[in-house]
Amino acid sequence: MKTNTENAPRLVRDYKPETHSLIVALQRAGFILAGVDDGDGHFQLITESQTATAALCAVDEATLFVTNPADGKRLAVFLVLGNSPGELVNDCSGNDALWAAISANADLWEGREQPMEATN
Repeated sequence: MKTNTENAPRLVRDYKPETHSLIVALQRAGFILAGVDDGDGHFQLITESQTATAALCAVDEATLFVTNPADGKRLAVFLVLGNSPGELVNDCSGNDALWAAISANADLWEGREQPMEATN
């Protein structure tokens, strides 16, 4: 017979809120979603923020691709789930506007408690 503790949901870190916040910040800065690489070389063309959030949070490391409307170049944002809030982005393409949007979003999350979600 299972005890109440065995049936209780387990709390795990939830990176979806910060990931979605980053995507929204990039879109507000004018960047256009171009796709997601799940880290295993599987690229998905994704242009919708909720779908991108789900794809990025389905793995521990992934790359978000955005298009810079100023010059049409595709830029990469490498995410590592498992870091503290504000440290979601591990690396990105060299672009001042991209870095400014990432930094501003990181500042919003730095020092906050990690969101948690219940799983079975």
